[in-house]
Amino acid sequence: MDSGPKVPGADDHVIVPGFTTPRVCDLVGVAPSTLNAWARPDSLGRRLVRPSYLDSAGKRSDRIWSVRDVVVVRVIKALRQAGCPLNQVRKAQIRVEASWDGDLSSVVLYWDGHDLIATDPWGDFQSMLRHPGQLMFHALAVPLDAWRADAESWAKPVDLTEIHERRAKRAGRARTPEPSAPMKRQA
Repeated sequence: MDSGPKVPGADDHVIVPGFTTPRVCDLVGVAPSTLNAWARPDSLGRRLVRPSYLDSAGKRSDRIWSVRDVVVVRVIKALRQAGCPLNQVRKAQIRVEASWDGDLSSVVLYWDGHDLIATDPWGDFQSMLRHPGQLMFHALAVPLDAWRADAESWAKPVDLTEIHERRAKRAGRARTPEPSAPMKRQA
């Protein structure tokens, strides 16, 4: 008989894909004091980030952070380094958390010095701060590096000598043509 969800007790082990505070600091490149400040509630009780698995229970107690938390900390750090004010960083944090369960491959955040801009799956840019939700423009982003990696992983070995011989045979020639010389760059 099923008695409902199992509640972890003292004898149970709960294993999660998590990070300790020192590990988060090392991975993201923030000082522990900075991360602690971002995790501390402000005067309104809001935090920029909060560990999802295990929050602090006092001084020197362990915090355990989730993958989502690490991404949020990276976003906060990147925006702060770009000069984004903390009150506007909060909106980015909200956007990341709201988008987390969806397709993140199409969500990109931009900071232009005045506005936080988010893309949607269709390549539209929307203002998040100055005119929230207003469509700014549509752009196509081509991820060249990712596409190159895809093409390299899809490539299969091709014997060019065999192809040259087959072509020569079809054309009635007995010899194999010389491999073509690489193109020279013009100055």
